[in-house]
Amino acid sequence: MKKISLLIALCVSAISFAQMANDKGSIAGTILDLEADNSPLAFATVEVVDTNKTATTDFDGNFTVIGLEPGTYKLKVRFLGYQDLYTKDLIVEADHTNNISYSLKAIHIEE
Repeated sequence: MKKISLLIALCVSAISFAQMANDKGSIAGTILDLEADNSPLAFATVEVVDTNKTATTDFDGNFTVIGLEPGTYKLKVRFLGYQDLYTKDLIVEADHTNNISYSLKAIHIEE
């Protein structure tokens, strides 16, 4: 009987945890290099403003930020030698991924 009670408790805990995980949303996307015909920009930093969430783009310029509470967020995208990019409001919904794509422009230094 104790084994059955323990099994039921574990199942209920697992279901509760799965439901809590679905209460969060995510932002995913691609960062491109405007100076190189919109080729992927690897290793750019994507920061969700006013949170501790960040991501780094992979070799294909892709990133994903997970575990965001539903709401409105802004991103700051940085890469050395490029202008920082600030997004407008992005809406994050529970159990949904908001997909975006942005291009960064290089900083030009005049002589």
